[in-house]
Amino acid sequence: MTDRLRRKIWMFWIVLLFCSFGKVAMGDTIRLHDQIGVTGNTVTLGEVAELSGRDAIMFADVVVGAFGETQSKLDVQMDDLRLLLREKGINLARIDIKGYDRCVVHRMKPTREEESQNEPVFANTDVQVDVKVDTTLRGLLIRKLASEIKTELDDVRVVFQKRDLNFLATSTMGKKYDIDFSSRNRIGRVSMIVREITGNKITSKQHVAAMVSKRVVGLAIKSMIRGGETVRSDQVERKEVWSMRRIDEPIASMMLIEGQVAGRTLVKDTLIYPDDLRKPRLIKRGEIISVYSIVSNVVVQLTARANEDGAMDDVITLRNIRTNQEIYATVVGRGEATVYQAKTDVGVEQAKQAQVEAVDREARS
Repeated sequence: MTDRLRRKIWMFWIVLLFCSFGKVAMGDTIRLHDQIGVTGNTVTLGEVAELSGRDAIMFADVVVGAFGETQSKLDVQMDDLRLLLREKGINLARIDIKGYDRCVVHRMKPTREEESQNEPVFANTDVQVDVKVDTTLRGLLIRKLASEIKTELDDVRVVFQKRDLNFLATSTMGKKYDIDFSSRNRIGRVSMIVREITGNKITSKQHVAAMVSKRVVGLAIKSMIRGGETVRSDQVERKEVWSMRRIDEPIASMMLIEGQVAGRTLVKDTLIYPDDLRKPRLIKRGEIISVYSIVSNVVVQLTARANEDGAMDDVITLRNIRTNQEIYATVVGRGEATVYQAKTDVGVEQAKQAQVEAVDREARS
């Protein structure tokens, strides 16, 4: 063998080695989620992980866990997942497994709406179709998501992953699809399973992921408000934004912020939600306050030390300065409260009687 031929053979193996590394580096991925919720008895790979690439998606239906009859939570460990995939004959050299070390799977009870949504979605089709309606799979999924979050089509924004765009351009005319969700999320990051149904058989299945937001209108901060500061009407303005928040609606009425205090620092242009505000603190922990109680048409005033902070109408615990007795009282003003109930170990009714007797003793002294 000549030196020239030997060099060519070496070059061939070097090129082959680089191609192999390139293929692994650019291979499919399985990214394990942190936690999910499912309604079934079994858990599949497509539910616990985000699958990227044709080879990875082929194994979406591999069962990676199952609930016992009374079990409500199970863990899918990264190491166990690797071992299971090897046992299934999956070549892990071509698939990159990453993400969290484990996925906590919660067993959820399906709602009535979810149970009724198990019926296949008929894309349409023997009736006349409005030319303005998007008859692609993309349009079908957007309409489904708008229905799920109970908003109009114009008020929902859906951004699909680039890898799914060709699939989503498929026409739904004359076809029937079943759309299922991999988790309980309907806003934010949403994972869906799209099945095409022909007759009584599933002829194809595709996992689709999207970022979903909805249009909301609420009061937004015009300039930063620090925690503890009173929010004024001139510091806010009505604003329209695209939100991915799953719970609560932003505050939209000026009346609902009147007299309220920022519970945390609120930065410019952010919407105000109910948990961002709190009532102003009228009593501070450790403060000596006046406590009033009406007994037999007689108003008795006591002096007590507050065990905790309190806002208007809050029920807090106090300690009578003279008797050292712990009592409950309702905040009615700055540094003032009314007796609510004595704290004793003899039952509610007896506790109330004990409180009356204590107040009578204060009145006679």
